[in-house]
Amino acid sequence: MNREPTPMDRVAESWLDTLLELQPEWHVELGRPGREGEYADHSPDGHAALASAAAAALRTVRETEPIDDVDRVTRLELERTLELAGEQHESGEWRRDLNVIASPAQSLREIFDLVPTDSDEDWHHVARRMRNVPAAVDGYVATLTDGILHDQTPAIRQVREVLKQTRDLASDGSFFVDLAGQGPDAQQQELHAAAADAVAAYARLSEFLAHTLAPAAREDDAVGREAYALASRAFVGLEVDLDETYAWGVDELQRMVAEQEEVAREIVPGGTVADAIAALDGGEGYFEVRHDPSKTFTVKLAFGPQLTVQGTSFNINAYPDEPFVRATLLDGKISVGQNGVVKVLAPGQQARWSDREGLKVADDADTDQAIAWKNGQFVFKSMDIRSIMRQISRWYDVEVAYSGAIGSDLFSGIVSRQSSLEQVLKILEEGGVRFRIEGRRITVFEK
Repeated sequence: MNREPTPMDRVAESWLDTLLELQPEWHVELGRPGREGEYADHSPDGHAALASAAAAALRTVRETEPIDDVDRVTRLELERTLELAGEQHESGEWRRDLNVIASPAQSLREIFDLVPTDSDEDWHHVARRMRNVPAAVDGYVATLTDGILHDQTPAIRQVREVLKQTRDLASDGSFFVDLAGQGPDAQQQELHAAAADAVAAYARLSEFLAHTLAPAAREDDAVGREAYALASRAFVGLEVDLDETYAWGVDELQRMVAEQEEVAREIVPGGTVADAIAALDGGEGYFEVRHDPSKTFTVKLAFGPQLTVQGTSFNINAYPDEPFVRATLLDGKISVGQNGVVKVLAPGQQARWSDREGLKVADDADTDQAIAWKNGQFVFKSMDIRSIMRQISRWYDVEVAYSGAIGSDLFSGIVSRQSSLEQVLKILEEGGVRFRIEGRRITVFEK
């Protein structure tokens, strides 16, 4: 049975409209059209405007009588969130809102992961948003500066780590430059000019963090009990006994660690949790993800980058014995992130990550070679014998050793994975190497 909207329903809808007006990014988050390319006001004035609007809405809620149980639940939740908004503003914690995961330093960039890019008009909105990054950053800097004046600053550890992220966004290989390159050819000039504005804004933010905020940042990581309690209420949605919850959390953590260690020893006899993760996580996978603008698909490796996907086909090669973790995009779009560095791939590109070199993007990905395993083939294109033997070792479950100086000759060819081990090695011997098989051990010699 349809329920007729009540005055309390209209108050709730009005508050949502207010949030959409003051924080345009909500349009993207909720999939609602309008205010494309705009940002919220991240300055102290913007925070004051939001607090004032919340106070006005709270007065309206209290003046509106609930009609039924639905209204009563709506009123309770509106009172909770609006009262909390007032307390959060009064606390001034927004003046030191900087951390490595969820603060404006990240959200100003991350909103681009959610915006549509299907049409020329969508890309025009992308360019508009990049042109608006400088004003958003300036407002954010004004707020952090206000924090310095009020002696409310973030921890130096957070400042240093966020500075690494902002400097990457201000570099020649910036996310914004990569994103601009994904747009239509006819809009490249507009997109790259807008990307330059965004890059320059993050360069200014980096300078501010390094030379103004860092000297004023506090040494302690802990924010204090009052600030933690306030954040807990916002995150959990209710007030909990922090001491009891913390004690339970410590006990639960110890239980989980003990269970992890026990399971790890079952997977790798005598091994650690890290040993078990390495044994289980290495491998290769091909993914086809249906496009759904309202949802994202995430792949997180125990070692290596995280991939965020919206409607795409891609392959991941993440064997621990390979020099790189590789993500190859065949169709659609994926964002690859590691330690705050994010790259957006276009079809035909490959993200490569290693501890030593970090995250890089190659434009010359060989997609046939990347998915050869899925098609039941070994595809060797100018590969050295060690790279080839790593694949053979995994496929045939054998150990590989080397004797003497092994040449650097390169091999090319296509071999069915249905071939026997002996057949594959015989083909390779024609290229100038020889092998000795002893049970599950293969020794490679130079002829």
